[in-house]
Amino acid sequence: MGSPSALRLALALALLAAPLAARPLQVGAEEVSLGPQAVFLLDAGGAATLAEVLERARAGTLAPFGDPVRSFGPTQAPLWLHARVTGGPEDADLAFTWDRPLLDWLDLWVVRAGGVEHLRGGLAVPSAERTIRHEGPLHVARVHLAPGEAVELVVRAQSRRILLAEAHLRPTAGFHPRDLQVGGYFGLLAGIMLLATLLGAWSWWTLRDRWSLRLTALLATFAGYIGAESGLLAVPWPDWPRWWAAAPSLGALACAFLGLSYSRAFLTSAVRFPRLDRLARGVQWAGVATALLPLPWPAAGAVVTILVVAATFGLMMLMGALAVRTGERPARFFLTSAAIIAVSGLFYLLALLGL
Repeated sequence: MGSPSALRLALALALLAAPLAARPLQVGAEEVSLGPQAVFLLDAGGAATLAEVLERARAGTLAPFGDPVRSFGPTQAPLWLHARVTGGPEDADLAFTWDRPLLDWLDLWVVRAGGVEHLRGGLAVPSAERTIRHEGPLHVARVHLAPGEAVELVVRAQSRRILLAEAHLRPTAGFHPRDLQVGGYFGLLAGIMLLATLLGAWSWWTLRDRWSLRLTALLATFAGYIGAESGLLAVPWPDWPRWWAAAPSLGALACAFLGLSYSRAFLTSAVRFPRLDRLARGVQWAGVATALLPLPWPAAGAVVTILVVAATFGLMMLMGALAVRTGERPARFFLTSAAIIAVSGLFYLLALLGL
C-alpha cells in the first residue's frame, strides 16, 4: 500500500482532473457561457431520448463540451448538451440564448425537483408554436430560478445544414456588454456595406464601366448573404425553414459568381490570360450548377458551396498576382484586397466545417 502522502497526492490529482462540466454553474448578475460547463452527445443515429441523456450525464459518461463555441460541420445529427445550474441568493429571471441562428430544431428541458419544463423553438418549428423565440441572431427562452435552486438544463439542437453550437445564460434585467458588441458589429458591418455599395454605384454612374457595376452587385449580394447567415432576414419571414437552410449557400454562390465576374472585368483576363479566364468561367458555371443542391440537400449543398468559394478565392489571387507582374498599379490594389478577402474567408470556411 502507498504512503498517506502519496494517497493524498493521488486524490488531489484526481480532483483536478475532474471535468469542470460536472460542477454546477452558479448564476449571478453576469452572463455566462454554457459550453465550458457542459457535457455533450452528438447523436449520430438520432435515437437518444431525454431519459438516456440524463442517465449518462449523471453517470459522468458524456464528454466535456469544452469551448464556448464549436462547429460540428455539415451534419444533421442532433446535438445534446447537459449542464447543472444553481440559482443565486435571490429570485432570478434568466434568458437562455442559443447564439447560432440557423438552427432548425431547438429543445430545452429544465429539470427541477418538482418536474420538467419543456421549451421548443428553431426555424423549422412554426412561429406560433415556439416557446423559444427567434430574435435576429439569437434564439431566446426564459427560465426562472428560485434562490439557491439547483436544476439541470438539457438542450437538443439540430440543423439541416451546418451545426454550430454556442449557448449562454444571463439575467433578463440590466445591460450586457455582449449586446453592445453584437449590435456594434452588425451596425458597423451594415454601415461599411452601405457605404461601399453606394461608392460602387457612384463609380458605375460616373464611369459607366462593367467592373464598377459588377462590384456594386457583388457588395449588395454580400450584404444579403450576411443577412441570411446571421438570421436577421428570417425575422420578418419566420416560417420559411427550407429557404433559410439554403439561403446562405445560395448567397455565397452568388457572391462567388459576381466576384469572378468583377475580377475578370477589372483585370481584362480574357485578353491577358485567356486560359485562366476560361477556367474562371468554368468555376462560375460550376457554381450555377451547385445552386441546385442547397434546397433539397442543405448539408451537401453547403460543402460543395465551400469548395466553389475556395476555388473562387484561389483564382482571384492567381489572376491578381499575374496582373501585378505586368507592373500596373491598380492590379496591386486588387491583389491586396483579394488577399485580405481570401485569407479571412478561408479561415471562416474552415471554421464552418469544424476544422
